[in-house]
Amino acid sequence: MRRPGAAVRAGLLVLGLATLGGCATLGPRSAPNLQDVDKLVASHRYGEALDALSRVPPSAADYAKARARMAAVRREMAHYRTGLLKKVEARETAGDIKGALQTLQQGARDLPPDKTLRQTRQRLEREQTHRLQILDQRMHLARARYLLRQLELYRESLQLRSPSYAARWRKQRTQDELKDLHGHLLDCGRAAMARHDMDLAADCLHAAQRIDDTPPVQAALKELQGVRETQARAARERIRQQQAASERARTKRRQAALEGELNGALNRGDLQQARAALRKLRQVSGSSSRLKELTQAVDEAIAAKVKELLRRGANLYRQGDIVRARDTWREALKLDPDNVDAQARVERADRVLEKLHQLKQDQPPAGPGRVSPAPPPAD
Repeated sequence: MRRPGAAVRAGLLVLGLATLGGCATLGPRSAPNLQDVDKLVASHRYGEALDALSRVPPSAADYAKARARMAAVRREMAHYRTGLLKKVEARETAGDIKGALQTLQQGARDLPPDKTLRQTRQRLEREQTHRLQILDQRMHLARARYLLRQLELYRESLQLRSPSYAARWRKQRTQDELKDLHGHLLDCGRAAMARHDMDLAADCLHAAQRIDDTPPVQAALKELQGVRETQARAARERIRQQQAASERARTKRRQAALEGELNGALNRGDLQQARAALRKLRQVSGSSSRLKELTQAVDEAIAAKVKELLRRGANLYRQGDIVRARDTWREALKLDPDNVDAQARVERADRVLEKLHQLKQDQPPAGPGRVSPAPPPAD
């Protein structure tokens, strides 16, 4: 005979299955109210709001409004996400990795799954783990330094008085703890070298060496010395490259200034200044296509000026103004010291002026009864 309790349980089971079957025939969830969506957005529950709006069927009267509201929700969500990442970055910059993770996790609950948020969380967790490892290593180092100093004091104390059982026990316990720290310090040195924290690596390895100078510790110290030498060479090379780059920058600025000075002198017609600037530029820049162009420009300008001075001096010479003709040719000779034509003309003018000077000295002075000839009429 079946017990009444079993019959009741069987009836309840049948009723539950019938209820579930009836629920299954109700179809998808009903479309949400847009006011409910606004409440979700106001509380920054953007994921739920978008999920609700996506359930509005195309046949619904509010379908167009739902689509428009969905776009607006996405814009608000993007703004919220940007602000969240800025808060996370601010906390991370301040060194509060824990607070940054908490802020990110709290904000991420209101947002749909996002690749950037996931990558940010993974990066923060890696940074948190990395910093915790460094703190553990520094705590091991601090403990080892303390115990090493304590062991020195125990040894001094034992030299001053007969060792008691408690003193010997404390010394042995300190030595045992240091042995346990030896492996941690060796790992600390190797890990610090791997992330290029050479100061911490040196501190850990030297502490391990004081505890027990084993071959692995010696090998790690030798490796540390090699890494430091490599870093020193790299640092010197960087300094050399920086100095070379700085020197190149100064040379370029000097070249630009001299080119400006040269072009300005050419525009003013000051060819002596242009030649001086060209000479300085040649010392600074050496040989280059730009220097050849500037040299050709200066040479052409000087050649044209010399030609014009020779012509002007010839006109003055024909007019009988020997002094001005000679000075004009001398000016041309300053611009072109190797110009044979200018040299010959200056020498000829000097000879003519010397002869005129001698003739003037040989001419007898005018007496009381003699009248000096009048000067020629002006042109």
